Amino acid sequence: MTRPARIPIGPLFESVTGHAPPRARTSDPLSSHAAADKMEKSGKLNRQCTEVLVLLCQYPGLTSRKLGEIEGTGLDRYDTGRRLPDLKKKGFARSTDAEDCNELRWWPTPNGLDWYRRHKQ
Repeated sequence: MTRPARIPIGPLFESVTGHAPPRARTSDPLSSHAAADKMEKSGKLNRQCTEVLVLLCQYPGLTSRKLGEIEGTGLDRYDTGRRLPDLKKKGFARSTDAEDCNELRWWPTPNGLDWYRRHKQ
């Protein structure tokens, strides 16, 4: 596989009100909330979501594990596994059951592809 293209990071996951959805459940320990706040404030959350969306548009139909195994991204299977549901909630990705295994295959939605085309260099 070729190295994925780099795309500038924009406010992909900012909601209309300017607040991102909660990163931790109310039942999670305080350390989880602190870690979630740190990811959001540092920009790492947005960067990972953007990178996973780029991978998804370049390699549609892969599992989160396979997307995380693509070299040169700095992401692992756990990063992609966490960010794909975020992309799905925002309408940029969709998943389907794979017939050959017990994993989900992920695809960009028309919104995800549109975002990718607008930001591709």
